[in-house]
Parts: sequence; C-alpha cells; structure tokens
Amino acid sequence: MPKTYSSILFKSIPNIEAIHVQNEPCSNRVFPSCNWRSEDLTYFISDFLGPKFEEEKIGTDIYFGTINRGDPTYTKIALDNNKAEKYIKGVGFQWDDKGAIPTIHREYPHLKIMQTESECGNGSNDWAAAEYTWRLMNHYLSNGANVYAYWNMVLDDTGESMWGWKQNALISINKESGKVTYNPEFYIMKHVSHFVLPGAYRLLTASEKDNHLAFLNPDGKIVIVVINKEDIEKAVHIQINGKIYPVPMKAKSFNTFSL
Repeated sequence: MPKTYSSILFKSIPNIEAIHVQNEPCSNRVFPSCNWRSEDLTYFISDFLGPKFEEEKIGTDIYFGTINRGDPTYTKIALDNNKAEKYIKGVGFQWDDKGAIPTIHREYPHLKIMQTESECGNGSNDWAAAEYTWRLMNHYLSNGANVYAYWNMVLDDTGESMWGWKQNALISINKESGKVTYNPEFYIMKHVSHFVLPGAYRLLTASEKDNHLAFLNPDGKIVIVVINKEDIEKAVHIQINGKIYPVPMKAKSFNTFSL
C-alpha cells in the first residue's frame, strides 16, 4: 500500500514546487481525512516517497506537513530519523501546531517552515477576527515561518462550508446582489504582502511586542507594519539608526511605514 500511494503522489506532482504529504494527519474530521501516526508518516517518507522522488529525479520538495498537533514530539520523530530527514526540506504547521513552531525552529534552524492554513474563525469577518489573525501571523513569522497562508480567499456571504461550518474569508460576495465586501483580514494580508517583497528578512526590534513586524526588503528599504488595537488615535515613535520618526495611527487600524 505505501508503495502504491507513493506512485500515485509521484504521478500528481509535475511542476509542483513542494508537497505536504498529508493534510492534518492528527485529525479525523467530517471532511476527507487520513490519520497517520508520526512513525508511519516517517516510514512512508523514508522508505517509499523519498526514494521514489530520488529515483525519478523529481525536484519537488517534500515537507513534513501539514501538522496540526501542538506537541513538537510528533514532528521531531521524523526530523530525528536519519533515513527520513534527508528527504524533508521543510515542515508545514497549522492550527494546534502553532505551539510547536518555536521548538522546531530553534532545534532545526536549517529547515523551511510554512504556516499552511490560517485559522478560519466562525464567519464573523469582524475586527476582532482580524486582530486574532494578526497575532497568529506575528507568532508564526516571529518564530521562523517563511510563509503565512490564509484560508478562504473568497466565500459567499453565508461563509458556510458543506459540513455546516461558517468561516471567515478575505472577501465576501453577496449571492443575491453581487455586492463585494473586503473584510478586515483582507487588509492585514494586503499590508504585509503588498509592501514586504519576496526575499525579505524579518528584523529584530528593540521592542519585541506583538503590535508590529519589521522587514528588510531586497531593495534595501525597511518596512514596518504596526497595528493600533486601541479605540483612540495614538502615536508611535520609530527609531532607526538614531533617527526618530513620530507617526500617528488612527484607532483600530493597520499601518505600514516604508523607510
């Protein structure tokens, strides 16, 4: 069976940059699921999938993902396996596994890390949901993630899945009127993805709080994304190379500064 499955995956990956072997192997859900013990997923990669890719000279990266268990031991079993780890180029984390990312990044700093599915809420599409997504993004990017992936780019105005789960989306479309609504989380993703360029590095700051993220773009510009969570307008002071920039921020707002 593992040999057959590795052949099926091999046939489905032409021109794909990376593959995560199983979505949420620790969950048995109403949507299509497949539970794996870490030992079994490790064995599949080390003895079947990895050798198959090697034999066929496939350039697609194999990620140990998408893992949704907060205990880093689940991931460490694979990364500490000599036969499997040589095939694993990165790890994909989502949901409960946000608790494991600091440990994995600290102990395996050479690995790429992807946040593979932003938590999709309950369909509220409100500012509170946007603040929560910001905290998730800040946590993942501050702990070594190279990618942050949002779940649900566009949904209808009900936001309801086929199994009855109302979810958030970047954009909602009213099925009757066709009205398009850009939800608060859309603007988080726009602030970061529009101004922070591919190849940017996250910068450490003197104040490592969760209200900001700072990046150095390949063109040499520094980009700082700051959130004002308060109900009143406030000013922050950004200091770079000894120069202080006082900047105002409106209440409940996301702000990007390019310097």
